[in-house]
Amino acid sequence: MMNARTTRLILRWVHIIGALLIGTALYSPLNSSPTFMTLVLFIIVPVVAISGVAMWKQGKLMTLLKAR
Repeated sequence: MMNARTTRLILRWVHIIGALLIGTALYSPLNSSPTFMTLVLFIIVPVVAISGVAMWKQGKLMTLLKAR
């Protein structure tokens, strides 16, 4: 089982990398690629949202995981 610090570190980096990919999709010539935009819209955006909520509610998440 991972401790809270490791979980926070992983969530933070997933969130940062996902946000960089979203920024790339918006501000680069890659936004004309339908494959890249589909990947961003249906995979990266939900991952960034879930990682953000997980960082926000990490205390409750860790309590829930410890209970199991």
